[in-house]
Amino acid sequence: MTDAPADGSFVAKLKQEVSNAPPDSPTTMTTGEAGTSSPTTNASATVVSMVDAEAAEAVEVGGAAEVAETETESRPEAELGVQAETVASAAMAAEKDDREEVGAAASMPPAAAEVASADAEVLSQERMVELFVEKIIQENAVFYKCPMVHARVATVAGKLTTVVGGDIETTNIVQVGDVIVANPAGEQYAMSMENFKLRYAFDNPLPSDSDLLAAEGFQRYTPLGKIWAHLVTKEEMDIYFTAGSFIAAWGEPMLVRQGDMLAVPNPGGNEIYRIDKVAFDETYETEAKREEKVRQLQASAKKGPTPPAGLPTRREPIE
Repeated sequence: MTDAPADGSFVAKLKQEVSNAPPDSPTTMTTGEAGTSSPTTNASATVVSMVDAEAAEAVEVGGAAEVAETETESRPEAELGVQAETVASAAMAAEKDDREEVGAAASMPPAAAEVASADAEVLSQERMVELFVEKIIQENAVFYKCPMVHARVATVAGKLTTVVGGDIETTNIVQVGDVIVANPAGEQYAMSMENFKLRYAFDNPLPSDSDLLAAEGFQRYTPLGKIWAHLVTKEEMDIYFTAGSFIAAWGEPMLVRQGDMLAVPNPGGNEIYRIDKVAFDETYETEAKREEKVRQLQASAKKGPTPPAGLPTRREPIE
């Protein structure tokens, strides 16, 4: 079948030929060369039928083509518009997230970004030293341990649990020859003989003033050491201590809370440990306060001993 021109000129030409055709004649059956019968109709009916079919097909094809073209043009545009809007929104969201992450990282203390990526990470002693010791020494907040402590040499190996304020602070593995120390508040912990001699007057003990502790072999020792100390902040808890602990120098977890003190031996700076805030306030004093105490003691020594109450002084006449 010949394709119909877009302007319909072919259909118009066929209709014109039909109008000039002779009157209708009866339909007869003829036998073709192959012996098959085929109907014979007048030219008018045949041409009109052909014209109607061509016209209908042309209209149908044209309509379908027009619909397909419309759908092809409109649908991708709508879909592309939605896709473009979705991609743009995703890009804006990603850019916002990047800005927020950069801003958060910028507000963190040094090395915080690396630590913050770990979920409930318990920092090792090596990592604690790396993160905090230099910072704490630079702050230069020096404190002295002021009260005497009870201590005894361990004769049996074992495990010692330190309880502060009703909470388990840490656990020590005690070896024979280590020193078990009892603070004024009653908590006990262990340290090596080497460290004890650096921090207490080991060669000049005094008898215990507690019958119970004396029965266990404890004696009193004067503290010699000092520490650098740093107050644990909420920000540091959120970044470094999400697990609520870190690994102490003796290889066991150590409790840490906001408001506690991180302590570094002075001199030394080779380890870091935690001191409960209440215990710290009871057992440590600043360097300035300690120096003031020394001045007061020196001034009292120059004045001589204070006479007992009720006795006359040299300025009072003796009757």
